Order: sequence, then C-alpha cells, then structure tokens
Amino acid sequence: MSSRFKPLLLIIGKLAVGLILIFTAIEITGDVRDARQLFDLRWRQAWPVLIWTLLINLIATWRWQILMTQFAIPSMFFASLLKTVIIGRLVGNSTSQVLGDLGARSVYLKSQGVDFKIGGLTLLADKLFEVFFAFVVGLVFLAQALLGNTIVCAVCYPILAIVLFGVGIWILPYAPSFLSRYWSQGNKLSIRPGFLSNNSRWLLAILTMAKYLAVVLRFSFMLRFCGIHDLSYVSAFFATAWAQVGLMVGFTPGGLGFVEAGWAGALYYYDISAAAIPKFLIAQRLLIITSVILLVPLVTIFEMLTKYGLGKNGRVAHE
Repeated sequence: MSSRFKPLLLIIGKLAVGLILIFTAIEITGDVRDARQLFDLRWRQAWPVLIWTLLINLIATWRWQILMTQFAIPSMFFASLLKTVIIGRLVGNSTSQVLGDLGARSVYLKSQGVDFKIGGLTLLADKLFEVFFAFVVGLVFLAQALLGNTIVCAVCYPILAIVLFGVGIWILPYAPSFLSRYWSQGNKLSIRPGFLSNNSRWLLAILTMAKYLAVVLRFSFMLRFCGIHDLSYVSAFFATAWAQVGLMVGFTPGGLGFVEAGWAGALYYYDISAAAIPKFLIAQRLLIITSVILLVPLVTIFEMLTKYGLGKNGRVAHE
C-alpha cells in the first residue's frame, strides 16, 4: 500500500471510531431513532452559538497572546492570532483537537520567526491551564457525587472548584523549586515564563475560568435549544467537564465520539430523559462545527480589513 494513502486511511479510521462511539452512546442512553427529532428543531434560532463560539475563541486568543509576552515573544497582530486559533479548531475536526490547535499555532509562530522550542512552551502552558482547571472540576464533581447536596448547597461546589483552582495558581511560583527537588533535571530548565514571578498568572487563571464558563453557557443554550430544560447550570458546569476531558484525550477528529460519550454519561447521570439525549448529542456537534466553519471567513475578512486600516493610517501619518 502506498504511503501517500496512509494519512487518508488514518483519518477515515479515526472517523469510523468516532462514529461508532457516538452510535454506541446513543444506543446505551436512548434510541438512535430519537435523533429524527432533529428535523423538528428551529435551526435559525441557534445563531447565538456563533456568538458564543466567537467569544470562546476571543478569550483563548487573549490568553495565548499574554502567554507569548510571558515567554518574551514580540507582540503580534491580534486578528491574525484569532484567525490562527479558529483555524486550529477547524483543523482539529480532521485530526484530534489538541493536534489541530498545536499544529495551526506552531505553523503561524514559525512563519513569524519564533523559535520552535519557545513557541511550543507557550502552547504547552496554554493547555496546562485548561487541563488543571478541568482536573479540579473533576475532583470536585467526585466530591459532589459522594456527598450529594445534603451537606452544602449545590452552588457551593462550583465555588469550591474555583477556590481550589485559585489555590493552585497561588502556589504556582513555587513549582520550579519543587520540581528541582524531585527531578534531577528540573534545575536545568533555562526558560522560565514571566507568570511564575509576576501577577499575570491571575489574569491567565481568570481567562481560563471565563473561557470554561463561556463553554458551559454555550452548552446550556444548546441543551435548551434541544428541549432539555431540567439540567441546572450547576449540573451543566460539571457535565461540561466530562465533554472537555473527552475533547482533550480524544484522538478522533474534533474528539468525535469522546465528547458525545462524555455528555451521554453526564446526562444519564443527571437523569435526563433518554429520548432527548440523541438529539442533543448530534445537534451540539453540528452546531459547533458549523459555527467554526462560518467564523473562518469572517475573521479572515476582519484581519484583512484591520490590516488595511492600520496600513492606511500609517501612510497618512507618514505623509
């Protein structure tokens, strides 16, 4: 078999795995025939998903831009960074989402002459903030599952997750010394980001939480769009973590199947009607992919107009 067909076959194989996972999740929690309710949805009323997706990517771009300054990378055009982030989301739908993000951002940084090692560290730090917050939310969810709502109010659990995340950010500057103590190579790390010694880590933490909350609200809208009104925002806060973990660890295109399996498990855990689950699992995938596809030309036009405007102003100032 020619090696040129191997990447295509790999993508097809990953896609097949994702579709099998979706079908399995639907069959376990409901009935695939319930997905026919998709035709009853008023799709034109789903336009807020586009706004939420844009907001999520704006926050992600801002956090990435701050991280680049913390690694002493020269300031770059925000519109170009935004386009790169969104293209990464789009590329992630043909490979894994993590690889899509890393690939698109790495290519852009390389085109700007940024050292691959430094650029890679900004991407690693960006993912670590998200992974750490998802890990904290997961731990608190386990506590909620074990204790229930008999000891404290339900809203106290998300607050606890935020507090624990804040504690982790507070002790972050001590990480290098801790690493050096237990890892012989830790003291040889020559690149230390600025956020380990200044207060920018708090802004990065706030943006990480803001992005997560925006994702929660986007999913909450899509749940209600699909007729699921009995899942509280607190429950959606924790259910989103299931989907985010699936997106991070999934090797299928865009986490296909892994995200849906996470949501199927969460909705089943929260006793959501089985008839509504298949419709939501498919609708959320279609809505998110469509919003990303629509955003690519929009942000490209925005980048072109912004560069044109800056160039025009520069010529006027020069004259």
